[in-house]
Amino acid sequence: MQTESDVEIIHSTPEQAMEEVSMEQEYTDSLIPCFPGVYTSVRLQKEKFSSLQQKLIFMEKLCSVASLFYGVEYPTERIKKAEKKLLWNTFHDILAGTATEKGMQDAISDLEYGISEANDIIANTHLKLAMQLKPSSEGAMPICVFNPHPYAMKTVVEGELILPKIYFDKKVCKLTVMDVNGKVVSSQTIKESSNFNVHWQKRIAFECELAPFAIEKYDVHFEFVEEEQFFEPL
Repeated sequence: MQTESDVEIIHSTPEQAMEEVSMEQEYTDSLIPCFPGVYTSVRLQKEKFSSLQQKLIFMEKLCSVASLFYGVEYPTERIKKAEKKLLWNTFHDILAGTATEKGMQDAISDLEYGISEANDIIANTHLKLAMQLKPSSEGAMPICVFNPHPYAMKTVVEGELILPKIYFDKKVCKLTVMDVNGKVVSSQTIKESSNFNVHWQKRIAFECELAPFAIEKYDVHFEFVEEEQFFEPL
């Protein structure tokens, strides 16, 4: 551009630019040229919009499988409520963020309502599907995983659970995950959400193989072991 442009292009510095500023000049008009109070990019609103989109897709798959294969009533009216919140906020001036701050707050509130409704439907339907599965053995804690895809998949999932009671044991709490056939699957204990300095809430990541459009149950067993017995390479 420096060699081909008719305009002289100079790499300047803030100091050089300020030397040419005249403090005697006065600008009396507004420094906001147009659309005062309007936002063209509202990150939180777009995150909520995307989150609701993904939850609606997952929710409809889950509810369809529950209805078609397990006889669970399809929550049509509740799903419509959540979908309407998404559709309303798809309007171009809302989704683009070209509204006042109050308008954006209303949009975010709408989307959060849709997310809350979708979460509630997902949780209730997931529990109804889980109730169709064979109960776990005494002392085992079940984690039920749903595959929303029309194909089998092998993946790593995370689950959080509560031990039957609070344990103050100084040993390591070892978690073992088994599939429906009693086979031990690869797993690793990871940081739980809470910060209690006791054995109570636990979180685990484990490998699982899921059939298409199906829910699978994995049982988590726990025991207390010495630290050197626990940290073995997978």
